[in-house]
Amino acid sequence: MINTATKKVENTIEVGEWPSHIVFKPDGNVFFVTNQISQTLSVIDTATSDVRSIPLQFKPHTIVASLDGSRLYVGAADRGLISVMKI
Repeated sequence: MINTATKKVENTIEVGEWPSHIVFKPDGNVFFVTNQISQTLSVIDTATSDVRSIPLQFKPHTIVASLDGSRLYVGAADRGLISVMKI
């Protein structure tokens, strides 16, 4: 994480292999990272930096959160599909 006042890296967060896209939940409390090689979705709590990994059956790529923060739309790089996930 980068301190925007000092412009210095204060913390790094380990996620899955080959992270490709990131999206924040609209409330800013959580963000999600797609990891193509490990075929996982990392869920990171912004307050604690705790990481939870969700296994997927495809290589996730592009990710978008719905405006109301209730769903994620995750594009599969290897299957030509979009997975809709409740959050």
